Amino acid sequence: MATVTKAVVATEIGPMELEAGVAYIHDLELDDDVALEVGQRVEIRDGGGKLRAATVTNRIAPRWRLSIEP
Repeated sequence: MATVTKAVVATEIGPMELEAGVAYIHDLELDDDVALEVGQRVEIRDGGGKLRAATVTNRIAPRWRLSIEP
């Protein structure tokens, strides 16, 4: 049996990001042991503590673009 691990990124996402389905994460927001790459699935913990699935879709300088799953 294989074990699947996902990175959990704690960030503040609001209604506008949720509606657009896109969030941006700066390198500074990531814990030292979290390394992102395009195509990776992650969990975003929003300000209310709810986990939401997302996929890393692009890197723009020090920021990562995440597509939030509906």
